[in-house]
Amino acid sequence: RIIAEFGEERHARRVAKAILRARAEAPILTTGRLASIVRSAVPRDPSGIDGATRSFQALRIAVNDELGEVERGLAAAMELLAPGGRLVVVAFHSLEDRIVKHAMAEATGRRGNASRHDPASLLV
Repeated sequence: RIIAEFGEERHARRVAKAILRARAEAPILTTGRLASIVRSAVPRDPSGIDGATRSFQALRIAVNDELGEVERGLAAAMELLAPGGRLVVVAFHSLEDRIVKHAMAEATGRRGNASRHDPASLLV
């Protein structure tokens, strides 16, 4: 679930099964071994991105509660924001981006599912 949701890995089931098989043989004690197991479960990416990247992203997000930190940080920033103030947020991937967009829409009273290409559609 972590690899599928937080890593947005299309082959999350394959990765999970490969990890379970490997753990049945011996404990996974190093990140190098885990990366090798994950790489063996996902097709090679033509862009050259390491096959273990999404899975490691997922683990990092889960362990550090990064999405919870984004939510708490946004809430704290909005509390400190002066009336009429502006808040700029840089999101590094789609999971963070989604949280930021929803929080901003809720805080400003704008409706969701608007077109990002038509700013007027964001207004209530």
